[in-house]
Amino acid sequence: MAPTPCGRSDFLSGRRFTQMTPGDIDPELTISGLRVRAVDLVPERPVQTAAGPLSSTPLVLIDVLTREGIVGHSYVRCYHELALAATARLVEDLADVLAGARLDPDGLDDTLRGRFRLVGLQGLVAIALAGVEMAAWDARAKARGVPLVSLLGGDPRPILAYASLRTMAPGRRRRRRPARSRPASAASS
Repeated sequence: MAPTPCGRSDFLSGRRFTQMTPGDIDPELTISGLRVRAVDLVPERPVQTAAGPLSSTPLVLIDVLTREGIVGHSYVRCYHELALAATARLVEDLADVLAGARLDPDGLDDTLRGRFRLVGLQGLVAIALAGVEMAAWDARAKARGVPLVSLLGGDPRPILAYASLRTMAPGRRRRRRPARSRPASAASS
């Protein structure tokens, strides 16, 4: 069977993709609300990043609730505890906009992008919208009874993962090389 379109969109670029598992019919789901929880997890040791250590992990947990009883889950990371309450509140405020809407991730994407066009689609707005959209995709996959990767045209299989800061051992300082100076003429060209 040929893949049927799922209309997946890439939020930031606006591109649409058309792969999906063959033969699935999209069930009608209606959004009844959102459940939003702000949590700030404290790791045993701070997480080292290029921007410095992160001593907490502020997350907004998002559930898209449907009248049919399907619940889609997602979470977004706010990166700083000062952004946690604002991000959670922004997601909560979207509940009124979405209540009664058909659960269609592309339609939600279009609706929400339109609502925030004047404010801008970056920063906390982008984080909040991405979280709602991910939860909508999760609910759609659950309604079809397929893994999300299959819904989006992929195959469930192990994938390689990496830790970008794997070489940073806590408590062990890496030796820094002295910066090399460049002649003034090279720096200005």
